[in-house]
Amino acid sequence: MAYCEACEVASNPVLARCPLCDGPLVPMPEERTFPSPAMEDGKIYPSSPGEAGAVDRRARVDRFARLSAFGLSGSLVALNLLTAPASSWSLHPVSAILAMWACWRLPRSMPRPRANYVILMVEIMVLSWLGATAFLGGSAAWFVSYVFPAIAMAGATAIGIVVRMQSHPFKKAYAPLLWSLLVALVPLPAAILAPGSPDRVFPGILFALSGAAIAWLARKSRRWIRSELKRKLAR
Repeated sequence: MAYCEACEVASNPVLARCPLCDGPLVPMPEERTFPSPAMEDGKIYPSSPGEAGAVDRRARVDRFARLSAFGLSGSLVALNLLTAPASSWSLHPVSAILAMWACWRLPRSMPRPRANYVILMVEIMVLSWLGATAFLGGSAAWFVSYVFPAIAMAGATAIGIVVRMQSHPFKKAYAPLLWSLLVALVPLPAAILAPGSPDRVFPGILFALSGAAIAWLARKSRRWIRSELKRKLAR
């Protein structure tokens, strides 16, 4: 058996590098035992040289995609600053490159069911891109007053609809739904702090609705929250 000293997890000895961090694997001493995070149906994954090769190839592709995305994005930003520092033309291609990399890499590392987390990921990416565009273009007041609340409300509503349609236990959707509702609380404080006297009515309505939804969510999940707190404190 081999293990990764960085992740402190066991792995199959046919692997040369850790599937989690791509670090080197070393032989595990007999007196040491490490948990394996890749246990599926009682087996350590990967369990055969063929599966190990597939994991290695996927790790190489992921590493190449990450280096390419961040390298190209950094090059475009540097070129923008050197050639036209007063302009922000690199914002759109860099946002597209990073969004494609996120859509390629992140969904595979999300807990199941993934649909809720994918909606949350898309919501955050759209808000980040539109927010950067609005603040660089001088339309921050419009973004804070109307665009931000509308997208946040749409994201929370979409996750709620997906949760309602799924047959999984409600606790599996608790985290993404809570994060989406917390994002929906941000527009009102942002409207209060933003310059230009933006409208606070729409953000205020969304703040009240999100607060009520969070209170309902906390009441519905109170048993699960207590069990999770007990489990965390017992460690």
